[in-house]
Amino acid sequence: HLYPVGSIAVFFPFGTLLEAGVDSVFVYKLEIAVFLVFAHVCLFLFLEFFLKKELHLFWKLVGLYILYVTLVIYAADGMFDSISFLFGFLAVTMFFREKYDGFVLLVLVASVFKYQAAIFLFPFIAIGVVRLFEQYRVLELLRNRLIWGSAALLAVTGLTAYLSLPYLIQTRPELVMNGINAFSGHAQIPWSLQSGAVLVTLVGTVAYAVYMLKRNTLLSLSALFMLLPSFTLPYFQNWYLPFYFIYILIPQKHRDLEVTMAWLIFIIFVLSFGGVAFNPVQIFGHLKSIFGG
Repeated sequence: HLYPVGSIAVFFPFGTLLEAGVDSVFVYKLEIAVFLVFAHVCLFLFLEFFLKKELHLFWKLVGLYILYVTLVIYAADGMFDSISFLFGFLAVTMFFREKYDGFVLLVLVASVFKYQAAIFLFPFIAIGVVRLFEQYRVLELLRNRLIWGSAALLAVTGLTAYLSLPYLIQTRPELVMNGINAFSGHAQIPWSLQSGAVLVTLVGTVAYAVYMLKRNTLLSLSALFMLLPSFTLPYFQNWYLPFYFIYILIPQKHRDLEVTMAWLIFIIFVLSFGGVAFNPVQIFGHLKSIFGG
């Protein structure tokens, strides 16, 4: 399938090297090295903002560990989601600076590499688009090069999504990997456990949303929206989790920051099968197998 088309752009250079007869082991290691560079750039840029937050050291260490695992460890395993996350993160920084034309362009670039970026950042997108039209007149938008670039990316993404639709709508039960999917049974866990996890996630998130409603409306509504991908994406993967962490960057008071961190860790815990993916012993063993140890 062709969607998202950015995946073709990522792997085409490496495929070209292989077709040219370059040693396959060297190409695969080069591929991993490139992904690791992107992952570490993401980690550095994110931590520049995150570590300045008025959070207890405990929360910062937990956040650092989760981000390192989901960005760097999975990049070492061949996942290129850090490329999409980098552009998504830069898009959100443009949002905070009220440069909404740049925000729209960057979020579309992120979506070209991974369509999940558009899903997880949808609350920002909805507000950003509204503010874009408040900030510019229609004629000004038509003369804006960033908007034309955004339109081109949107057209390419829409076309490839349409062409790949027959593949995308096929959801085989054995491939459901989301333990809190509310509409498809997981092949490896009983439905009673899965439905219980869905209920706990719903209650915890609604409680957080109610708490934040008068304190930060954006975070409150965003938390409720994030239930949609959490409950419906059949192929939810742990390397999507950094997109959830972007919401900690929204300005908020010290006490509210700690509550938001607690909710983020809670939602990450249930989305990652009780935090199994963050077991350091398991991670170390996996890294040894990757690097031939």
